[in-house]
Amino acid sequence: MNAYREKLLSISIAGSATPTRSGNHQAKVKQAQWDKDDEAYRRLVKDGLQPPTSKGSAYREATMDEAHQIEQRPTDQQLLEMKQVTEAYPELAGPVSRVDEQ
Repeated sequence: MNAYREKLLSISIAGSATPTRSGNHQAKVKQAQWDKDDEAYRRLVKDGLQPPTSKGSAYREATMDEAHQIEQRPTDQQLLEMKQVTEAYPELAGPVSRVDEQ
């Protein structure tokens, strides 16, 4: 009986087997946002614009119309607003590939 108890106690579950309970889920969400930002940054550069950074490029592409708005460095308030809007409305951040389905 003791051996059976010890065997049960020695079982461990990998973090990848629990995608929403490990840091793996957060990494997938962040990677998806980076992918959207990178794609948007490349499209903006291809159109002749030069955003200050790739971070937030999907938000800039979706919400800003003027070239000077896209090319200027965002203020702290704008960065906070971008984060809040993209968390509340992820569809504004550009096309999303389902990372969970891979």
